[in-house]
Amino acid sequence: MKTSELKKLAREAGADLVGVAPASRWADWPAARNPATLQPRCRAVIVVGRRILRGAFRGVEEGTSFGSTYNMFGATWMEHNFLTRTIHQVAALVEGTGHEAVPLTGGTTSGAPVQLDCKALAHAAGLGSVGKGGFFLTRAYGHRQRFGLILTDLEFDAT
Repeated sequence: MKTSELKKLAREAGADLVGVAPASRWADWPAARNPATLQPRCRAVIVVGRRILRGAFRGVEEGTSFGSTYNMFGATWMEHNFLTRTIHQVAALVEGTGHEAVPLTGGTTSGAPVQLDCKALAHAAGLGSVGKGGFFLTRAYGHRQRFGLILTDLEFDAT
């Protein structure tokens, strides 16, 4: 599977942003932040992003509603319902080629011996950069996106 095909299939699965960070971009990272610590045969990290809808911020900005808009559609449901489905579909497509795919949301859980940094991996995948406020910024959506990761032993061209 080529990177261009991966990106097309990921977009069909609901991804708004897709990037690939090959091992060469994170190979020298410390073990506690290195994808190869979780998957020793990892050759690439696929970073999948879904945009947070502009309207999800409306209640926050106006002070009228936080929980029913941003909390649900920008954070909780985004990460646990929408993004996970997209990551699962893309990982299944990768595994359909006979390779392994480890799907992750938010990197890894708090307190785990390995803490993958989604922002650092999204940057390594060429999707944008971390701004002064600590938010990840992309050209397409500014600070309005959430990321998930797929560790794979399938090699892809970098994005």
